[in-house]
Amino acid sequence: MDIAPETPIEFEMPPNLLDAEGNLIVDIYNDNQEALLFPLEDGIEVLYKQGGFGWNYLRGMLVILCWMGFLAAIALAASSFLSFPVAAFVSIGILIVGFSSGTLSQVIDQGGIGGINHETGRKDSASGLDYIALPIAKGLLRVINLVKEFSPVSFLSTGRNITVGILFQAFTQIVLVMGGIFAVFGIWAFYRSELATAQGNQ
Repeated sequence: MDIAPETPIEFEMPPNLLDAEGNLIVDIYNDNQEALLFPLEDGIEVLYKQGGFGWNYLRGMLVILCWMGFLAAIALAASSFLSFPVAAFVSIGILIVGFSSGTLSQVIDQGGIGGINHETGRKDSASGLDYIALPIAKGLLRVINLVKEFSPVSFLSTGRNITVGILFQAFTQIVLVMGGIFAVFGIWAFYRSELATAQGNQ
């Protein structure tokens, strides 16, 4: 078998390879002189069919609906104490921060914002700004991962099953927890705001 580097290799295995207890023992031999490396995070996997594409696609759309509900909670919370243009700008800004998780992870891994040593890939000495930026980046990344870890695009593109448990967990973390935090803040801000009253001419 010819294996190209940095390319997923898939091949079908017959079902009679399972033993009586349903276990599959995989022995890997490399007769070639070239080294063969399996990353630990996404190395060798055994996939089996579980359901069809239609129901899996529907569950993926429900996860996206949870994302839309969370974005609506952010927009309503912002509009409770800001004008419409500013609230729209704040909502878009939070959405952009959500898509910047790769940059936040890079800042955390490098140990700073600028002045990275290209030989080690990290910053040699942290500045005063780094002591402020790193905790903020870690906190933002932890919050973003609560929402972004449920990505139906990655599940569907790789043929992974979106189970009912994953859907329920996504609804709990995205809508109830994160959306609830913004909803409570919006209710509190709207309750504390002073509403203008129209005075009629006497």
